[in-house]
Amino acid sequence: MAPPGVEPAAQFDPTRGTSPGQDAGGIDRQRIAFIRLWLRKGEPACHWMSGLFGPHAFITGVLQAYSRQHNVPVDTLGFSFEVLAAPQDTLTQPPASGVYVFGLFADSCRWNSTDHIIDECFASQIYSPMPVLHFLPEANHTTPPGHYVCPLYKTTVRRGVLSSLGQSTNFILPIELPTEYPPSFWIQQG
Repeated sequence: MAPPGVEPAAQFDPTRGTSPGQDAGGIDRQRIAFIRLWLRKGEPACHWMSGLFGPHAFITGVLQAYSRQHNVPVDTLGFSFEVLAAPQDTLTQPPASGVYVFGLFADSCRWNSTDHIIDECFASQIYSPMPVLHFLPEANHTTPPGHYVCPLYKTTVRRGVLSSLGQSTNFILPIELPTEYPPSFWIQQG
C-alpha cells in the first residue's frame, strides 16, 4: 500500500465541522445536541461519526458489544461494510448487529449510487459526502474481491503520530468499498 499521504480517503474532521473546509461555528452546539439526544432517548439508529471526539473508542465499543452479543473473541473481529441507499434521517431503528454511521466524506472519489461503487469524483469536487455506512463486525473477516481498502481519517490532513496507546492520532480504520478499478488507480488519485 502506498504512503497514507497519497491515497484517496474517507474522512471527517471533528475539530472543523461536518465537512472538510467548513468552519467550526456551530459544530459544538450540533455535537452537544447529538450527544444530549443520545443520552435522553437512548442509542440513535444512526451515529454521527464526525460528531465524535473519540472515534477509536466508539469503534472499539462496537466490536466489544458484538463480541459479547455473539460470544466471539474480540481479537478475531473485523468489519464488513455496506453502503446504504436510505438517507440517515429515514433510519428509525439500529441494525441487529453493528452500527449505521453518517457524516463521512470521500476525498478524490465519490459514491456512485447508480452502480453502487466508488467512482471518480466530479470535476472541481475534491470532497464528496458518503451515504450512510453499515459497519458490521465479522469474525475472521477478509476483504472481498473487487473492493478498495480505503483509509478513514479524522481530518483532511492524512498523517498523524502514534499516541501513547500505539494508535494513530488521525487514522481510524480501513473501510472496504466496492470498485471497478484496481487499488493502484485509487492510490494514484490521491
